[in-house]
Parts: sequence; C-alpha cells; structure tokens
Amino acid sequence: MEYLKLIGIVIIVVGFACKLDSILVIMVAAIVTALEAVVEHPRATSLAWAEEASTR
Repeated sequence: MEYLKLIGIVIIVVGFACKLDSILVIMVAAIVTALEAVVEHPRATSLAWAEEASTR
C-alpha cells in the first residue's frame, strides 16, 4: 500500500493534464491525501488530535 500515498500526485498530474481548475485540483488532492492518511493510521491521527485538545 506504499503507492497509495502517492495518490495526491497522481490527481494533480491528471488534473493538470486535463486542464482543470488548478485550485480545485490541488484542494481535491490535498483532501484525498489527508483522508488516505487517516484511513491508513487512524489511531495515530486520533492521538494527535487528543493531545492537541488536552494542551488547550
């Protein structure tokens, strides 16, 4: 599943090749990459959020 981490780059390349809106392509790639990180490491992301909330 190491290649799944590169899905954001694939989205950017395909979006620019299809001449889609640049900001939209970058935002979609960022969201998909973030969701992939949460799916791959759900416990690590929830711990990071919990630590941030406890320091406030």
